[in-house]
Amino acid sequence: MDELSLQQVQQGSLLVLKKIIEICGQEQLRFSLMYGTLIGAVRHQGFIPWDDDIDIMMPRPDYERFVQYCIDNSESLGCFALMHYRTNKRYIYGIARFCDTRYRIEYQDAKDYGLGLFVDIYPLDGINVSDRKQLRELSLMQKIICNCGWSHYIAHKGIVKTVCKLPLYLYSRVTSVSKWLERLDTLAQKYRYDDMEYIYCTAWGTDPYRHYMRADVMDDLIWVPFEDTRAPIIRQYDEILRMYYNDYMLLPPESERVGHHYYKAYRK
Repeated sequence: MDELSLQQVQQGSLLVLKKIIEICGQEQLRFSLMYGTLIGAVRHQGFIPWDDDIDIMMPRPDYERFVQYCIDNSESLGCFALMHYRTNKRYIYGIARFCDTRYRIEYQDAKDYGLGLFVDIYPLDGINVSDRKQLRELSLMQKIICNCGWSHYIAHKGIVKTVCKLPLYLYSRVTSVSKWLERLDTLAQKYRYDDMEYIYCTAWGTDPYRHYMRADVMDDLIWVPFEDTRAPIIRQYDEILRMYYNDYMLLPPESERVGHHYYKAYRK
């Protein structure tokens, strides 16, 4: 069985995105391209040429409706399936993945849970940046979940971090990842989305003290070309992308133009 090329992975992932666009249009759900996919839409009108996946973000109310739609309509979705702890007990992430099950993903370090070509779906929750206790607990849960998902122990470059991480890894070996994901989901929704001024992906965070957005950005979406289709993005994309990447329109050196996901994809 031949490994898919980067172009084949991109085309397969694009079909998954088109299915999400169809469902969200039908169910009137908000979402926006995000992260590298948002850069690709703005800078390349499609994928970053060397990128190998698609990221989108959804407000928590829309995200929960999307998850429930996929659960209620699992049979009629055909080759498409939602990867989430409520649909797959082996699932290992705090975000959802919508995938095409006609393909098989083989990860280098992560446990197998039956993933096909996919789109990452990041839930956006209301955030209170002064609630440091919640943010610390979320960070710890994310670390435990990450360890639960690894197929083997991965050492850091530095010996101190490696030694400090070992107890957490050993603890993760005797706990249920689905239970931790459920706890993470509950804590992430501590604040009701519609009541908060700021939002952030608490289930898969980077820096909650810098990378949060005004909630109203998800109420003002525009449609832009993305490959051979059109997809929604936040109108304030420039402000958000500069917050994450500074000068995102500047191409990186050729040596850095590589994908950042360590997996191989195959057609079943």
